Amino acid sequence: MSNEQWRFRIVSGHTEIFPPTRVNEEVITPLADLLFSEISGRQSLDRYRRLWAEMSADREAAQEGIAGNGTCQSLEGDDVILESLYEQYEPVRMRKEEFEIFLDQYARFLDSTGVH
Repeated sequence: MSNEQWRFRIVSGHTEIFPPTRVNEEVITPLADLLFSEISGRQSLDRYRRLWAEMSADREAAQEGIAGNGTCQSLEGDDVILESLYEQYEPVRMRKEEFEIFLDQYARFLDSTGVH
C-alpha cells in the first residue's frame, strides 16, 4: 500500500475528505456521512473504534454491522460495506485495512486540531 495519506479539512463546521489516489472516490460520500452523523470529535471516534473492534472480532456481529444515526458499516470478508440508513446512496465497499487507516488518520487529524 502506498504511503499516501488521507487528508481532512474543516470548513463551516463540516469535515472535507481528500482520499489517497489508491482509493475509489465513491467512498467519500459514505465516509463523510459517517463523520457527520456518527463521529463529532475525538471522544465519539474513540467510542466508535471500540465498537468497531468488538464488532470486527465477532463474525456474526460483523455481518450485522454497526448502525448509528444515519449510517451502517458491516464486514463481508475483507471488505467494509458502507451504507446509508436513509438510502441516500448505494452501498459502497472498501477494504477493511483502508477503512482502519482512514480511522487512524482521522484520529491524528482530530488530535492536531484539538477537536475533542
